[in-house]
Amino acid sequence: MRTANEIINPTTQVVRMNKSNKSSAHALGLNMCVSFSTDSLAIWLVTLYPDQPFISLVTVSVISIGICAVMHIINTVKVSKNR
Repeated sequence: MRTANEIINPTTQVVRMNKSNKSSAHALGLNMCVSFSTDSLAIWLVTLYPDQPFISLVTVSVISIGICAVMHIINTVKVSKNR
């Protein structure tokens, strides 16, 4: 999990800072806040099933995939409206 964060975070931070020119510090801070909040939620969900690690993994993965799917749909709709 930490390796994934180390690979994804710098790229995400650069994209956020480039897209939010004047308020890049605020965008970066919000990005980190959301990241830490979702990491905390994932850790909490894993501790709900301490004796069943597979269920914990599936639960966190399904929630993550769901969030990614919703964000993808929202972004796709925004892009198609701007064309």
